[in-house]
Amino acid sequence: MEFNKISEQDRMQVEELWDYCFEKREEPFFQYYFQHYCFEQNTVWGAQQEGRLQSMLHLNPYVLALRGREQNIPYVVGVATAEAARGKHLMGELLQACFSALRKQGTDFVYLMPIYAGIYLPYGFSFCYERLKYGWAKGQLSLPELKQAREGYSISAGNISVADSRLEEVLGELYSKYIMEIHGAARRSKQDWQKLLGVYSGDGFRYALVSRGGAFVGYLLYGVQENCVNLVELVSLEPQAKLELLAYAEGLEVEAESCEWLAEAWDKTYLGFKDATQAPQRLPFMMARCLNVVEALRGLRTEQSLNGELVIRVEDGLLRENSCVAAISCSNGAINTAVDCENELTADVNMDIAAFTQLYFGLLNATELAEAGRLAYRDTSKLKFLDELLPKKKNWINEYY
Repeated sequence: MEFNKISEQDRMQVEELWDYCFEKREEPFFQYYFQHYCFEQNTVWGAQQEGRLQSMLHLNPYVLALRGREQNIPYVVGVATAEAARGKHLMGELLQACFSALRKQGTDFVYLMPIYAGIYLPYGFSFCYERLKYGWAKGQLSLPELKQAREGYSISAGNISVADSRLEEVLGELYSKYIMEIHGAARRSKQDWQKLLGVYSGDGFRYALVSRGGAFVGYLLYGVQENCVNLVELVSLEPQAKLELLAYAEGLEVEAESCEWLAEAWDKTYLGFKDATQAPQRLPFMMARCLNVVEALRGLRTEQSLNGELVIRVEDGLLRENSCVAAISCSNGAINTAVDCENELTADVNMDIAAFTQLYFGLLNATELAEAGRLAYRDTSKLKFLDELLPKKKNWINEYY
């Protein structure tokens, strides 16, 4: 079995496996993805035997803002195995080969959206993003605030089109302002926006823009799927703008019985609900995995007032070269990380790669991971220092392709 990058000459096999496992050839997303994106803008890895593709994964390029710096972090999609090759543990070997290569190329993390988390947990992935999932019967959203005076706000709407450069510009400006204070968000390039709008356009999605005093303060991207109004991205720079967009969605004259919205993990819209049963469900969203612990630590930026030191041990069952004992010292915010190649140092904190990834992304801090039994420590002062070195963050991301 060979594990390596797949060349475009094997495109037909890649398309066949995608058609078998995901969207069919005649569907809009399949056509867009393989006509405009796959092999042109991303890379595909696969397991091949005698020239036949047995298993594959796609690496779509993204730039995420993580711990004070922008990092190239591939989005893993299209993870699939041919029916005849299932049960042979090919995916574990493929992930190992692919991640080892990415590590050598300087990639410290990857991320993905799992259909079923149990597939990826054994390979060191862990949830690093959460969302609040709202769902309500169409026309029944119980927000009294929606009835208050809303002078100065107006809504404009239309069909999403990849050829609409003005729409792309407006959405891009609002999105960039929105994510300024958010951790882990994708920095969308013009190419990213064209892909996003291209996919939504193919699915017949629409947009709504809310403005106040002539200036745009929020937008909504939505579509009707399976009898449900799906609010796929709601971005607002003001609390009232969010309510305006929700009111607009409620007033849509479409054939749908329900509405669904994945809000930010810190959203408080539900506090105004008359009907408490409409409160959202907390939903684990995206998973991530660290490929290079030492380089991730060396790239850290922290507060200038931080001082301290500790020794951390991280175990990686899939990438043995990623397991390490690292001595970290911080003097007035300047971080120094030294690797104990002989493993002679006694670790103050021990964890596996999944816990380290959650810690680095900031979903949980060290104290919370310890309370959850996800890491072990010897001294509470070292745990507190780790809390300050890698503090908890407000994570949000909304990439699906």
